[in-house]
Amino acid sequence: MEGAIVISLIIWGIALVGLCSRRDIEIHNKISWLVTILVLNVVGAIFYFIFSVEVKKLKQTKVILKDDTSLPSTCIICASEILQGEDTCRKCGWTYKAN
Repeated sequence: MEGAIVISLIIWGIALVGLCSRRDIEIHNKISWLVTILVLNVVGAIFYFIFSVEVKKLKQTKVILKDDTSLPSTCIICASEILQGEDTCRKCGWTYKAN
């Protein structure tokens, strides 16, 4: 019984420290998670771990989908090269920017 309590406290503590050390979560979301973890104890900590992993996966997906002009690319209209750091094709004028 005591071992389960110690493990529960460790999981709870790791969740609280992990939450407080994250800088990618807005303050109102941190407060919501803090209340959830404090009120639901280990269950709240487990929810935090599950959902924080899913959010990290979504953020990584967004980064992959984001246009990166730091590398040369090919124009989708005329197939000419778009130079590194540029977002507009010099040949046809096509751009990554939304109008």
